[in-house]
Amino acid sequence: FLYVYSITIIMTFSCLSIFFFSVCYVFFFFQAEDGIRDAQESRGLGDVYKRQFFNFMNEQIDGTHRDLLLQYSFELAAMSLMRQDNVEAARSGLLHASRHLQQKWAQLPQSAISQRRQIISKLQRSTELAECLEMIATPERVPTLLKAWGVRLPSSTLDSSEVWDDVKHFRLAWLDKLSSRLGPLPDSAHTMTGKMLCAFANDDRKQGNVEVARNCITLTQPLRHIPAVNADFIKVFAKVEILTWGNSERGSDPATAIQHLEKAVKTLTDSAGSGSSGECSECWRRAGDVWRACATLSDQGVDLVRLESAQQCYQQAVDASDDPRTSTMAKVQLRLAEVCRLMLESGQVGGAPQLALKQLVTQSVLRAMAYGSVAATEHFAGVIELLLDERGDILQEVARTLTGCAATTPSWMFIRALPQMLAQFKCRSGEVVQPLLERIANEYPAALYYPFRISSEEFRGPAERARAEQVTQELNKSSSSRLMALWCENLERLTFPFHRWGKSKEGWFAQIYDLMGQHQMKEAIVVYQRAFADLFDVTKSQGSSLHMKFAEKHAPAVISFFGRRGEKLSKMKQSEFLKKANAVSKALKEDYDAKGGHGQMRDEQPLSYFSSWMASFTPADGEHLEVPGQYTGLSMPRPENHIKVRGFGAQVGIMSSLRRPKRLTVYTSAETECNWLVKGGEDLRLDQRVEMYYDSVNRLLARDVACRQQGLRIHTYTVVAMSTAVGIIEWVQGTKPFQSMINQGIALSAGGDAREHKKLLQAQDKIKRGMYAAKTHEKERSLVVKNLQRCQELIHPQLMRRSLLQMATSPEGQIMLRANFARSLATLSIASYILGIGDRHMENLMLDLHTGSVIPIDFGHAFGSAIQCLAQPELMPFRLSAQMCECFSPLGVEKMVQDVMVHVLRVMRRMRSRLLTVLDVFVKEPVVEWSRRKTTLLGGQEQISDNIPEVQQYALSKIAIVRQKLEGAHPAKIMCLELDDWV
Repeated sequence: FLYVYSITIIMTFSCLSIFFFSVCYVFFFFQAEDGIRDAQESRGLGDVYKRQFFNFMNEQIDGTHRDLLLQYSFELAAMSLMRQDNVEAARSGLLHASRHLQQKWAQLPQSAISQRRQIISKLQRSTELAECLEMIATPERVPTLLKAWGVRLPSSTLDSSEVWDDVKHFRLAWLDKLSSRLGPLPDSAHTMTGKMLCAFANDDRKQGNVEVARNCITLTQPLRHIPAVNADFIKVFAKVEILTWGNSERGSDPATAIQHLEKAVKTLTDSAGSGSSGECSECWRRAGDVWRACATLSDQGVDLVRLESAQQCYQQAVDASDDPRTSTMAKVQLRLAEVCRLMLESGQVGGAPQLALKQLVTQSVLRAMAYGSVAATEHFAGVIELLLDERGDILQEVARTLTGCAATTPSWMFIRALPQMLAQFKCRSGEVVQPLLERIANEYPAALYYPFRISSEEFRGPAERARAEQVTQELNKSSSSRLMALWCENLERLTFPFHRWGKSKEGWFAQIYDLMGQHQMKEAIVVYQRAFADLFDVTKSQGSSLHMKFAEKHAPAVISFFGRRGEKLSKMKQSEFLKKANAVSKALKEDYDAKGGHGQMRDEQPLSYFSSWMASFTPADGEHLEVPGQYTGLSMPRPENHIKVRGFGAQVGIMSSLRRPKRLTVYTSAETECNWLVKGGEDLRLDQRVEMYYDSVNRLLARDVACRQQGLRIHTYTVVAMSTAVGIIEWVQGTKPFQSMINQGIALSAGGDAREHKKLLQAQDKIKRGMYAAKTHEKERSLVVKNLQRCQELIHPQLMRRSLLQMATSPEGQIMLRANFARSLATLSIASYILGIGDRHMENLMLDLHTGSVIPIDFGHAFGSAIQCLAQPELMPFRLSAQMCECFSPLGVEKMVQDVMVHVLRVMRRMRSRLLTVLDVFVKEPVVEWSRRKTTLLGGQEQISDNIPEVQQYALSKIAIVRQKLEGAHPAKIMCLELDDWV
């Protein structure tokens, strides 16, 4: 049956293909024959051929091939109008085409989104043919319908280039037909044609169809005398020329490309002399874009002379505009800042010109922000860097420019730059940043409180603390600050006391130990007093039975070692503290692991056992606690409309991972409940910044047509770091780890698979840490490979595929799930490779059970640390196992994953400057892991490093590797660099 069915399908498609090519052949034959008749006197055969052809078609439509011909009803209707001039036949064919589309639409299930989109994309050409027939019947409707054509264009996001080409060619054909039947068309027809061709050229440019775009530009040239057409022409012309000649990836000869671009500049500057102020400003702006493209084509590096020409053009654009506070002028200001930044980075400018450029960059970025440019906020971090000279002193001229321009910029525009501003707060430029932070603290305290709280833990110098005190005073003026402080303290209490005390490399223990090693005894005693109040002071247990029992049991031993106020620490050496603190940790560990101890707790526990304050939380009148994560910096916040916390769930879930994070339920003012994962003993700034990085990647992908049409993006979630010891992560509902998907596939398979997999897991449990690497290195490669293949044979390669099939409710649903899985995995893999995110085991990758998208979690190993820190270096760039590859069958990895990876990597490399700006915060404010130690692997032991410049140098080396990846360096070379650090 399947064989016969397959043969039937193949024959049907063959017949359709033959028929389609026959229609095309006849169509073009008539076109050619008409051309011959135009050149010489007709012999009458063409009309005979046409009459016979259309008579044949009419007979077949009413005959046995009706269903076959209905698929090409629109083409036949168009031929009837254009070649036979038969309006009635065109209307009849259009009616058949409409019925056929309705029939196909009704046959498709709701999940067939792409197929439905293809059907909808064909409606526009049918609609415009119907409007053309209406204009032929009622000529007075021509202006109205042509006006509608001028504003009705396909979508650059959803529609492919084929749809745009269809609309363009058919519109030009309909206009020719209208002109031949009705005589000269009104001027609006020429205006619509010119603007339409410019729109088509712009879409072809976005989709990379350079030659088609240049063809549209050529067709538009005769219509430039129309002001509306010329305005659109100027915008598109420069973009197409830059794409054609200003892209080094196209392999053009630099000298030839520069020659063509200089001609384009002349065309634009000549046009700047006429037209309105807006058109003049646009011409200068586009001329600046072309000069900038010229400056980057030289083989000798950045051409400073052409960059200066670009700067002058942008300045002319600003001066020519009669309304500077527009989104267009914001773009001009941002381009001006970028060009000046390139001139500074070239190293060819110094002295007074360098200072003037820094002032101009600062002024342009802040003006763009004042005009509402969200993109300019990503450049503000670079502006702060310009405040200091080579010796670290503040450039007063630049500082005055920043202060003056920032006064007219809305404070919410600085929210996205908060991590960079707080990183600079510890430097001398902090005195310039301080007024901006005070403005945010006064207007949007909830946006600043959590990031400022975690950064203030690292403020050490008197100047930093004095500035921080002034910002804190502004924050405390808000009625919500008290609630946020109490919430942070009680969230820390959800972490078991053993994990809060920690060991020599984490928790209170590590903080005291590090300060003693730096000979900061006063600070160490202050930290000890905070630790004692948090863990061992019975009077400050705040009604929590867990902490009260813990303090009563362990406080006497701690007091005997260190004193209640830490008075014994001042006479203690670091080695002695280490010995006694380890004794405390050992006692806490034994109590934690004992029967009935905290380590044995599972599932859920009452919230009141950890925090009586949260269990009985009820906000007072005038006070409110906002749900975190609502200040994105992408639009003006409305705190009065933000969702507030109304209470907490009575139970907290206890997870089984190392530090036993808790799942907390929050009841909101929106009459909904949301879950948060509370993680203690970790600095979540790394996870928070990785999510910021993923969000930046998503916004870059959304600007690219090819990526946007495929819906390429990374699933992100909210991460809020509240201190170096606690943070919360948004709980993503409806997800399951990859490991659970594989286990589910085992359960669906035969019993043999499950038994073999269980044996393999039991064998792995017997391998102690470090044995795997040692045994691998001491054996021959062939033996290791053979054993690995034997282990792989124990597990069926389609376990995950079976689980995906179980998720689908229909064949169409399975196809959609597979496509979403492939696209999200490919996008995530490239973005994670660039940032060096490792340790992507099956528990760190989640699957959205509704859409099939991949969701990454737990970014403890980033910037290549999985190569340097794991016992077995993680050498693969991303995870693409046999289980994943089988999910893409029968199409395979090349068809479903590789093309997507190419698109994503192309966009990230093209926009690398913006990504590197986002990552700059890792250098200015390293996370606590980097601040406390520079990781090295000497004998497998981590070495403490208190040299802050060395830590920043370590961060810079990691960012340099990211830069090389974005610049296209070979992965093998990058791997060697990372392995050199490990060795």
